Order: sequence, then structure tokens, then C-alpha cells
Amino acid sequence: MMNTSEKVDFIQKAFPTLKMNEIMENHRGWDNDIIMINHSDVFRFPKNEKIASKIEIEKQLLDLLSEKEPLLSIPAYKLLNDKNKRLICTRHKYIEGLPMIQCHDQINENETAILLGDFLTKLHSIEYKKTGLTTIHTSSYWNEFYSSIKKEAFPFLNQAEKNNINHLFNRFFKTFSNMEINKCVIHGDLTGANMIYHAEQNKLTGIIDFTDAQISDPAFDFAGIYWDFGAAFTKKVLSHYEGQENIDSIFHRVSSFYGLQPIFHELLYSIKNGDKIDFHASLAKLFKLQETLNN
Repeated sequence: MMNTSEKVDFIQKAFPTLKMNEIMENHRGWDNDIIMINHSDVFRFPKNEKIASKIEIEKQLLDLLSEKEPLLSIPAYKLLNDKNKRLICTRHKYIEGLPMIQCHDQINENETAILLGDFLTKLHSIEYKKTGLTTIHTSSYWNEFYSSIKKEAFPFLNQAEKNNINHLFNRFFKTFSNMEINKCVIHGDLTGANMIYHAEQNKLTGIIDFTDAQISDPAFDFAGIYWDFGAAFTKKVLSHYEGQENIDSIFHRVSSFYGLQPIFHELLYSIKNGDKIDFHASLAKLFKLQETLNN
């Protein structure tokens, strides 16, 4: 993959009239490296070929969602290829604001819930046969995910922590594996990091990063909301959501599994990248939420 100077050079050659007065970089994302020019134009460079292969489908999805006129802004991608027609990056206009997780204590919950409810209602109503998306969250996916946790994270945990995690997954496999769920198009990574909040306007302005979009359980799109902002706010969002299913059923799946499992993605990512992490402190929030659920 290209280094930073090569990426900037590619952008300059693709847009020779673009004056680069300010260049900002962000390499912290799991899927893409970001270069922002003049606080206006965002260029996303996929970290590997697997991510790059998803971009055209992602663009198609965003075009379909745009037709439904969501109240929140979403990226409008321009695809940039090399002379061999290999995707190098995407370009879209910057959506002003910060990740909402950074504005946790000041968000206007009532208005934000309305906006998220509208966004998810329209996203989940897209006819998935038009998108080219596939289902990633299969039974095999969850079994492999569970196996990875036992292999990679369990060596750092005490027996009580292992027992709690085993209980969480076994309950999920037993309860939901045979449920008939109306799958739909989902964002797949709707966390506070991908919700853009304008602090000065005190308003949620947009949703970004549709790389993990797929055909799956609509409840999964409430997982990041639950993990980052809690049960009460999740219920507020659901009260403005108009899907095909009873919202109580959706909330049950979120609160008993989907909304609890984001911590494991974070742990596995940290282990893979050799980051120092306090496993016991990281799991404390998970176990506290489990206790609340059991009570």
C-alpha cells in the first residue's frame, strides 16, 4: 500500500487545481486511512484489497439511501482509480462535526433519537436485492468469533470472567440461532465513532463509514448505540424507528447480546495490534451491563 507522501501525490495528480493549504491525516481506523484536505475534502484509502473490494458496493448503497432523503448527511463518494482501473481511494465532502462519542455529555438526546430513528428506518427499508450486499453475520461467523475470543483473550482472563463470557455466548446461540428474523440492509458499524455531531450547533449531522454494511438482523444496528450511550437512549431511538418488527423484540436482542459484544471486537483488535490493555477493567462495563440485565 502507498505511504502518506504517495497518497498526497496521487490526490494532487488527480486534482491538479486543488490547492492543498492544510493536510490532516488519520490512520487510526480499522479499514481506511484518511487524508483530509483544507478541512473540506475527505479521501479514504482502503488498508487492504479486501476493503477496497467493498467500496463500489458501499457507493451503490449510499446512492440508494440518498434517494430516500434521510435527515442526516451521508457521504457521496467519488471513486478514484489508477490507470489499471484499480481502486485507490474515495473522495467525499467533509461532514462537519466530531464523533458523537466525544460529545457524550452534551448531546440533545430527544432530537438525536429522532434523527437516528429516521436514518435507520430508511436504511433498513432499502430493497437489499439491489445492493449486492451479502450476509456476514452467519452462524459460522458467530462461532468463529467466539472461538477467537477463547483462543486470543481467555489466556488473559480469570475463571469468573471466562464463565460470564461463555454464558453470554451460549445463551445467544441457544436463544437466537433458530429465530426467524426478517433481515435487511444494515450499517454494520453504527457506533459513536461513526455518528458525526456538531458541538456548536448541538446537533447530530451525519453518519459515515458504511464499509461493514451487509444483510443482517436489524437489531445489530442498535448495538453500538446501546454500548456507547446506554439502554435508555437506545429505547428513545427505537421509539422513532419504523421497522417491520416489534421494537421490544429488537431491544431484547440488543440488550442480551448485540449491545454487549462490541467489547470483544475492541479486545481482539488490541491483541492483534499488540496494544497494551487492562482486560479486567475493559470487561467491567460488560459485566455491569449483564448484572443490570439479570436484575
